[in-house]
Amino acid sequence: MKILLIKDLMMELNSKHYSSVETQKRPEYLEWAGSNIADMANEFVQKNKLLDSYFIKGMNRIFRTSRFELLLKRWIVAYLWDFFSMLDDFLSYHSQLNEELVLEDMPLSRFGIMKYYSRFGLMSKIKWKKQANLLQKIFSISLKSLSIFYLSLSKGLRIYGKRKQYKVMREAIWGLYDTGGNYLHDDFFIDDNKIKKEEFLLFSRGIPKEKGRLKGYHDAKKSPYAHFDLSSLPLGINSFLSRIIPKYIISASIALFKEMYSSNFSLYWSVYLSFIYSAMPYEKVFSNYEVVSELGHNYFSAGHIAEAIICENYGTKYYLMHLSDHAVSINKFLFSYLGCDGLLLWGKAHAEDAIIDDKILKPMGYVFKKFIKEAIINRDKVINEIGIKVKGKVITFFDESFGGRCKMTGDNYVTFWDTALRLAQQTERDNVILIKPKDLSRADNLSRNLLEKFIDIKNKLEKMENVRIITSDKWSFMEVIGISDIVVTQGMTSSATIAIICGIQGMYLDQAQYDHPFSKAFKDAIVFDNPEKILLMIQKILIGKENPLKNIPEGTLRAFDEYQDERGIDLFRDILSGKTRRRVGVIIQARMGSTRLPGKAMRPILNKPILEILVERLRRCKKTDLLSIATTINKNDDIIEALARKLKVECFRGDEEDVLGRYYEAAKKYGLDIIVRITSDCPLTDPSLVDDVIVYYLDNPQVDYVSNVINRTYPRGFDIEVFSFQSLKKASEKAVKPYQREHVTPFIYENMGCLNYEDDRDSSKYRVTVDTVEDFELVSAIYDILNKGAQFGYRQVVDLLDSRPDLVALNQFVEQKAVK
Repeated sequence: MKILLIKDLMMELNSKHYSSVETQKRPEYLEWAGSNIADMANEFVQKNKLLDSYFIKGMNRIFRTSRFELLLKRWIVAYLWDFFSMLDDFLSYHSQLNEELVLEDMPLSRFGIMKYYSRFGLMSKIKWKKQANLLQKIFSISLKSLSIFYLSLSKGLRIYGKRKQYKVMREAIWGLYDTGGNYLHDDFFIDDNKIKKEEFLLFSRGIPKEKGRLKGYHDAKKSPYAHFDLSSLPLGINSFLSRIIPKYIISASIALFKEMYSSNFSLYWSVYLSFIYSAMPYEKVFSNYEVVSELGHNYFSAGHIAEAIICENYGTKYYLMHLSDHAVSINKFLFSYLGCDGLLLWGKAHAEDAIIDDKILKPMGYVFKKFIKEAIINRDKVINEIGIKVKGKVITFFDESFGGRCKMTGDNYVTFWDTALRLAQQTERDNVILIKPKDLSRADNLSRNLLEKFIDIKNKLEKMENVRIITSDKWSFMEVIGISDIVVTQGMTSSATIAIICGIQGMYLDQAQYDHPFSKAFKDAIVFDNPEKILLMIQKILIGKENPLKNIPEGTLRAFDEYQDERGIDLFRDILSGKTRRRVGVIIQARMGSTRLPGKAMRPILNKPILEILVERLRRCKKTDLLSIATTINKNDDIIEALARKLKVECFRGDEEDVLGRYYEAAKKYGLDIIVRITSDCPLTDPSLVDDVIVYYLDNPQVDYVSNVINRTYPRGFDIEVFSFQSLKKASEKAVKPYQREHVTPFIYENMGCLNYEDDRDSSKYRVTVDTVEDFELVSAIYDILNKGAQFGYRQVVDLLDSRPDLVALNQFVEQKAVK
């Protein structure tokens, strides 16, 4: 019987061990594999026309989805990653023995061999094994159908009872108790408002053997939240009759039978087994529970897509959350071909090189920023609880993995610890050095010489009064980062990135030299490839001679952390609770071809273009989800697109005269429900006022348009218009008069429901827009006077103009151009 069974390709591949330990991979191999595997998977799928196969089309039809295409690509990505690693190991350990590598003769294996050879020019003797014959295929499909029948009934059938309802389901991976106050608990998003305790469902996939997950299991069982063990869950009879038999046993078998003579049968078979393994348990889940959302953890696999397909079938949203900085280019494959409803991530820089549908990207900022800022506020209390005495600064070192498929080596690991020791020996006694190991047991994987050196370093550190090694079972990264003045990480790892976006100095000792956006822009400022340089910079920071954090542009920070404030946790809870939230976007209208003041968008005030000043101010809006610039396709406006790229904001280019059409196409592209129109000649726009007008619009759902420009009480230059996408669409389709196309909103406020937003005092006599040289002189003067570190707004501008008639006189005779 065993001879007749067709093996799962992934399991067979993982059974080929050519070394007793996982050896350090070559940097050039890791760069090549990590950066190119996702593209290779797509190339293979296209060349072999796999998406047109009966199997993929049939499985999509059976399970009412389109995600089997992603499941296939994701599975191939995982297979090639393991395949190349196996091939590399075999060549390292067996090629010199002149041994043969035995592989099944199928297109994917030959494709992988060809790709590896074309890059490294190395090859071994290969013995190509014949594919399974027709009898083996029929037998395997039939036996698998019987095993599905058995697995469905192994824990019994639930015949009676309604499905229980919950808002959020989450695997109990981390513990709930006994770890630092702000650790990543499974309940960190319970607020008893948007998500209540009784609406939260934890589950375990059996009793884990891993120590960390076992704690999560026990904590979940004794917690106030509902919990179930997936391995002992019965299947509902309705699911068995309406889904298991017709879909998994009959229809899926037919889809496989249709591919009997395909050279890719082994591939389809393996993808099918991967799907079954992950999907079947979820059939049991949703035959017992009704859930609004599931939150997957920070591990991305084909199995997640299978789970997402079943969630989709039962009307449950499936979200994946990422917890780390994945902006290193060789991590491109991690996010590629995800089949979830949303990837909840800090900012788009973390998925910049991934092959992924933009629609599933849901940047919400670093959601744990709120908890780190709480630790910053309660710094003295946390320091006392940790039991350290701090008179000076706190410098924290976070170590990382090494060896195997990681570019960092054992040498990098020991050097990192040695750097902490050298700093502790050099720095003032008042400064405290904290070391937060990820897992001290990883040192056991060091070579004998390196291990002896590491033990010596660690012993010296433990004897020093100004050093503390922080254990993970007591204190989380959140508290430790929150009390730190400087955070140093081994390689381009997350802790320093988290520190930077929370306003703390973050630095990287990156001897492996990863390709990361910070590596290119801030080499020898925050990213260093040797200990001498980073130690020198730390000493300069400690004496106040350098402040690298101050030199990181706001646009770069927002690419890594979508929002400057802490709204991420609320957005996170909104999404998981199923709350429908309309997407609000600011679109800045900008071009170089102004008639009265050409190039005004790029005119500098205190060495910054006025468009950049406007972007920086609008980034402080708390009620918006997107900030973009809409410019023209004229070559003169290339400079505006270049500035948008520098500031890390979206840029849409459209018709110069038909600005209405440009706005509509931009709003459609970005999926906006509500549009805020701001023009680039209003660089003093108050972000708080923008938020107020948005709230006023949301509080009056009966209207299509709200602005403060119809009956003016605000100075010209604080113009804000808020309107719905539907009203913009209608205007774009029906507006025909030139002025309606040029000025975007006239058709809306002439034909639809509108409200005016007014101030309690009339300041409409003032003019702080930029249309002429005189306007520019006034705005420059205001900005120079008020921009002294404080975030000034509308009130400060009006108060200044009330007290300074000499400023008002600068542009008092300038007349506004009429709309028509």
